[in-house]
Formats: sequence, C-alpha cells, structure tokens
Amino acid sequence: MPDREFIHCAGDVASVLAFALDNGFQVRLDEPQPLPRPRFIDRNEVSQLDRGIFFFLRPEWIFGDYQITEILGGYNKGKYDISPRVNNSPITISFHGEREQEGRHKLGGAVVSCHREWLEMPAKVVHLSPPEVKDWYKKIVTHLSSGVSIKAGVHRYYLTRGVVADPHAGECLPPFDYIPWGPEVIHSPKRRKTK
Repeated sequence: MPDREFIHCAGDVASVLAFALDNGFQVRLDEPQPLPRPRFIDRNEVSQLDRGIFFFLRPEWIFGDYQITEILGGYNKGKYDISPRVNNSPITISFHGEREQEGRHKLGGAVVSCHREWLEMPAKVVHLSPPEVKDWYKKIVTHLSSGVSIKAGVHRYYLTRGVVADPHAGECLPPFDYIPWGPEVIHSPKRRKTK
C-alpha cells in the first residue's frame, strides 16, 4: 500500500491510539529504550502523547521474537533499538507533532504506512504480510481522514478530522511551507475528496 500523508493536530494522536487499543491492537512506541524490551503504550498514556512513531500490531501479526540490538555509539549509546518489520508485520504511523515557529502555531505532518512483506529472523526469509494488515490500514486511514486533501507538488496531503474540526486551523502554518493553506483551502468544496 502507498504511504498516506496527513496534516495533523495533537488531538489526532490520542484519537488514533485510542482507536487502535479499543480494537485489540498492541501499540509499540518506536524510540530507543533503556531496557532490551519493547515499550507498549497503555490506555492511560494515550492523552499524554502528541507525537512519535508507533507500530500497530495484532497478536497474530507477531511471528517470533523482536530483534533487539544495543546502540553502541552516539546520543543513545547504551540504549536499545528494535528492528522494524522483523518477525512482525505492523502498520506504522509517524506523527511529527505540532510546534511553534516564529510566533505562529505550525501543524504536524504524519505518515501512515504498511508493507507487503516482513522478514523472518534468524532464517532470513521474506514473507507476505497477512491480508488483514491492508484491511486495517484502510480502517485506520479512514478513522483519521476528514476526506479533504491538498495537492502540493508531487504530494497529496490529507487533512485529519481534528484539523478540519478546528476553527483556528486556517490561521496556523502547514507542516511544510510549500503547501497552500488558509481557511479557504481547508473548507473549499473543490478540495473535498472521497476517502
């Protein structure tokens, strides 16, 4: 499946994490860990998260042990990293988060992706992802999408429900300067597309 690019607000992160947990997903946070084990998000943390890279997994999409390696140098030296798509077939969502730029609020960029294959280790065999991964990818995209999209260069950015529902979103900056923006762009009927 092709990646789906979004323009998001902070509330969309909690919304999609809660949706995933309510539908039986395990949600793994992808960041260096102090201990050699994955960090899974629980329901109590959802409202505190406004950015990050998350792997959405169902138990039947985990096919073996996580491949965990110690980080040997740099800022995260001594922490641990988990190889993505090794012995599992996740849906990945990356939220870059909102921020302030030159006194203005800037909305975040997000990417939802899934892949056709995963790698079995230590056998080094590539397998096709379960067909349900693609089905759930579509459901997650539908959960996030407002149906409004903006074409900017070679990219199409989909606005999340949270952005379209925010009456002040048009006053914010888009995540990238080349994206046309403003209330008239966000609410233009010509921009509305089917999901």
